[in-house]
Amino acid sequence: SPANLPDLYAASGIPETEGSDILGFKFASSAAHVTGKPLASCEAATWMAEHFTGTLGEAKRWVDRYFLGGINHICYHGTTFSPPGEQWPGWMFYASVHFGPTNSFWRDFAALNRYVTRCQSFLQMGKPDNDVLLYWPIYDSWSQPGRAMLQHYSAQTPREVQDIAQTLWQAGFSFDYISDRQLAEIRCDKGVLRTGDAAYRVVAIPGCRHIPAATFQVLMAMAQQGATIVVQERLPADVPGMGNLEARRSALEKMISQLGFVETSTSGVREARLGSGRFLLGDDVARLLAFAGIERESMADRGLPFIR
Repeated sequence: SPANLPDLYAASGIPETEGSDILGFKFASSAAHVTGKPLASCEAATWMAEHFTGTLGEAKRWVDRYFLGGINHICYHGTTFSPPGEQWPGWMFYASVHFGPTNSFWRDFAALNRYVTRCQSFLQMGKPDNDVLLYWPIYDSWSQPGRAMLQHYSAQTPREVQDIAQTLWQAGFSFDYISDRQLAEIRCDKGVLRTGDAAYRVVAIPGCRHIPAATFQVLMAMAQQGATIVVQERLPADVPGMGNLEARRSALEKMISQLGFVETSTSGVREARLGSGRFLLGDDVARLLAFAGIERESMADRGLPFIR
């Protein structure tokens, strides 16, 4: 998976995820939210536990995590067809957990499915309501020199993104990942960032080193139209790639030179006004978002998150 992950997920009619990591689920749900797709799916409970040892209680806990991560379409992994006359336990899927008639929990499986139906029905009727668009700095990964093979997608996540995503989630700020290509499609309406059926209030840029000049130009235009751009730790220092390098570097440097940051009344927050919007710069992303007026969600609010 050497391509840009948010774009790969967005290429699917129904973006689908798997596993047990909420921040990983959000690649699929973010792509659905940002591109206006109504469903975000998952291979639910794959590798949860070995065959016949996983319980419906465990499956419910996994399903709840999918819902918390913005998933609204559960597909169990897996419910294998087995010929009726096949000797017990019949044909089974290679992946663990066995959602089939030969499992002793089969007679109670419908109770879990009724719960799933109620929850995901509400989620499917709602609209995403995250506040923050978190920029995915793929060019930092692609700009790493070396002779290693192409990395699996899970190894492509820069440390800065891991840190900021974890910080946002634990601090109660709701967000969706966004790529360079998707960012260019965002409409800014009086400071509100709109795409698909979703509306956001802030773009957050992790402390990345590389960013295309064209992407930074998009951010500058958003600020001119009233948006708030939050930058953690440092502004990008260079453009990726070698083609037409000096011209692109010069364009990025010129735009950055237009940002005259000044100290604010809040310690650790610097501000650069641009048009009717602004850039905010500082080490503590939670403090930057609070300064921008973004409210945190309490854990109690996350029973059915991402919809209002």
